[in-house]
Amino acid sequence: MLGDDTINAIKDWTIMLYANGNNELEPETWQIYMDIQKNIIDLKNSNVVLQMAREPIDNLKILRPNMLGYNDNQSWKYTRRYIYINNYFELIEKLGNLNMADSKNLYDFILWASYNYPAKRYLLAIGGHVYQFVGLMVDYSQKKPYIAGFTQIASAIEKACQQNNIYIDILLLDTCYSSTIEVVYEFGKNPKGYIKYLLTYIEKGPITGIIYSNLIGIIESCKYLSTEQTLNKLINKMCEYQDISLIAYRLDSKVLEIQKRLFSNLAYTYLLCEKNLEKPFTPYELISNFNAKYPWAVFLGYLAKIIEILILYYKDNRRTNDELLLIHVLYKKIPDDYRKNLYKKLSFCRQNYWCNLICSFPVNESLSYEDNCLNPIEITKSILLTVISTTNAKLSDIENRSIVEKIIKVKGWSIQ
Repeated sequence: MLGDDTINAIKDWTIMLYANGNNELEPETWQIYMDIQKNIIDLKNSNVVLQMAREPIDNLKILRPNMLGYNDNQSWKYTRRYIYINNYFELIEKLGNLNMADSKNLYDFILWASYNYPAKRYLLAIGGHVYQFVGLMVDYSQKKPYIAGFTQIASAIEKACQQNNIYIDILLLDTCYSSTIEVVYEFGKNPKGYIKYLLTYIEKGPITGIIYSNLIGIIESCKYLSTEQTLNKLINKMCEYQDISLIAYRLDSKVLEIQKRLFSNLAYTYLLCEKNLEKPFTPYELISNFNAKYPWAVFLGYLAKIIEILILYYKDNRRTNDELLLIHVLYKKIPDDYRKNLYKKLSFCRQNYWCNLICSFPVNESLSYEDNCLNPIEITKSILLTVISTTNAKLSDIENRSIVEKIIKVKGWSIQ
């Protein structure tokens, strides 16, 4: 039980940064540490805790050949925990060679941070490369490469919140293409509402990620603002500082469940009618073309209203003429069994005929997949190539494939 002195000392926010550099984004991860230490002075209203992992420099030279000469005097590797105090990061613990894509380690971090640095409100930031609907935060530190699944991340957060009786007021996904219905549903599905708001990019974000000194400075100035007011200020100021596009969602489990049922009913109605159509619709055509003569059209109208309820604030700096949705569902059919199996594990897909449509499963095939473990997902050579190519965008496909083969050989991985 907390004593009176501790209660009086409780700050308004604890900002938890879970920064995985056990991959080709080690330089960007290290920059989080350096940026905060250089630019944040005299924290009054916030605790800032950091769990950070770093890929050894020799491996980084393989993964990022165009960054030769970067940080050759790397002072440490593997995983450490810090608290920002007296204007510098104080080392709390060396955790060794930890798989940051294992959501059990995220669970432990949240427990540790919220127990030792309690606050009135909590922000959790997670970043790294995303791979489609599968997950984010690839990790190369173990005998095989892994990625943290969205389902596993959400479960870890919920379990930690339940254990320590806290709520995550803001979940920041510092990664591209996470403004999807599947991802939003995953983090907002729990009726107990352990995660209140989700903040992420509209489509793409910079490879360098959020500038965390900006984020912390803005939160420091929001002591007397509500969480919704804080999000509004965060979005406006951060988009101004970095020329990025951000969006915040209300995570209301009842609204999200209605949205899921609408997608399921839409897909079910279409699948029943499909054999009578002259030409089948693609999933994209199904949701983008409203025509009242089709029986599924009624669901599209309701979906548009539901999406408006979920969006709290956004600022769109994209320079495009495309009228892209601020939140979207997967609208391309999945061709291979590997990704079908991963997609149907998402909570959004359970007992949802949209999954039947996307995965080309028969309409009479009932999907109810439960996976409550926190284990990371082993990634294939194809996923590894996609992630590495994203970072090394200026290299040719042949050069990136060579990087994949080199890192597999150095690590001794056996992957397909």
